[in-house]
Amino acid sequence: MFQYRYLVFFLVFIVELQASDTITIDSLFKKSNGVRTVSEISILSNGGGANYINYSNPLAINDGTMPIQRKKLYLNETILYRLNNKSDLIFTLSAYDQNDEYIKEGGGYKSENRNSIESLFIGYLYQFEQRNGLKPEFSITLPFYQKLFFGGRSEVKSFRTLNSKLTLKQFIDPATLSYSLGYTKSFAFKIDTTDIEYPDSIFLGFDTNIILNPRLSLNFSTKQSFQNRQKINGLEVSPSSSLITFGFGTTYSLSSERSITTTMTSGVSADAPEGTMSVSVWQKF
Repeated sequence: MFQYRYLVFFLVFIVELQASDTITIDSLFKKSNGVRTVSEISILSNGGGANYINYSNPLAINDGTMPIQRKKLYLNETILYRLNNKSDLIFTLSAYDQNDEYIKEGGGYKSENRNSIESLFIGYLYQFEQRNGLKPEFSITLPFYQKLFFGGRSEVKSFRTLNSKLTLKQFIDPATLSYSLGYTKSFAFKIDTTDIEYPDSIFLGFDTNIILNPRLSLNFSTKQSFQNRQKINGLEVSPSSSLITFGFGTTYSLSSERSITTTMTSGVSADAPEGTMSVSVWQKF
């Protein structure tokens, strides 16, 4: 099962951090020179057979297995390296520990566990000038390294998905609003002799951050993605589907360089994960 001692260590580390400076609309979105990081730990739970991959825009895929319950512990580390006052390089490393529960032949249950580095995404973020109260930004990411599974087999692939996202940020004191439109293009690949085509996906997102006091904000989010069919050896194995989620969380400013975000997300549609809980530490250098 999951290595909970790592989760405990991570949470203890967070508790020991000391708060200092305040959080404001300006400090949340001011430009930062150098390096910024986001360290995230999350737990995903799902009661169906779908697996979820692709860190920035999750896809529900058929990996050739049919568990009755799936739990996944994610560790994600994102580094943003500022190139100039408008653009950043993005690097995201994802690892996981996954537990699947099955019904055994003849009755009873069995569980299988696997853990691995899942992917290393690289990308680019560009921020446009603010116009008419809206600040646009555009990002594109793709996996330099991605470990993919099907039917108990795995292979490492590169550049099998392409993620793009356009975001508009609006500042209405005491809140910030974000409107997002994203697209994921999947490219066919092989595992042994099996031809696999993951679905393409398009999503719409809306996020609201409400500043309650100089240190604390409430976060609300909703996201709806539409993905087309998945094919195995040219045959459709998964129909088109819609993934709808709602999230709620808080952000606490520990200092002008560091903040913590906790988030609970629930799936509304049948194909979305049942629930995800995550803790993120944001750091500016």
